[in-house]
Amino acid sequence: MEGRARDLFTRDDGTTDATEASVWARVGGLSRLLAEIRSSPPLPALAELVGAMVGPGFRSRVDQVAGEERDRRTLLHLLLDDLPGAALVSGYALLHAGAVGSHHDGYLDAAVDQCAGWAAEGGMMTFIRREQRAPVPRGPAAPPLAAAGDTQAWHTFRPTACAEPAAST
Repeated sequence: MEGRARDLFTRDDGTTDATEASVWARVGGLSRLLAEIRSSPPLPALAELVGAMVGPGFRSRVDQVAGEERDRRTLLHLLLDDLPGAALVSGYALLHAGAVGSHHDGYLDAAVDQCAGWAAEGGMMTFIRREQRAPVPRGPAAPPLAAAGDTQAWHTFRPTACAEPAAST
């Protein structure tokens, strides 16, 4: 998983100040166990999170090792706070790839009542029982985020990949 954040402040005279942060984490697909984590700016205390499930209780563990980031409302903390939600919904990538079990082996049954979207009698579980598979949602293509004529309106993205980042932070 990789997250990047930037906060850009533009003054009336057109000068800017930008703050940036990033998090790179290797998380087990089905287990959601954190195997490795790096950040920029570097925060060595994040190593204490390795082995934790990036799910229930993870934010409390982040607060224990990075409480100052939380208190200062940093971009780094916002990225760390987003990891559990991102790990949860990233399961759809596994569904799309056919890497998760079926309704018959109990994998999808284990998701019942995990959230409103997976309510026992809700649309998702009704579909799973009827079709014997999880639906794979597909949304529309995201529009470009850059603003025409404003080179600083949106930060550039480097291509994403499944490989380890080139430089460690």
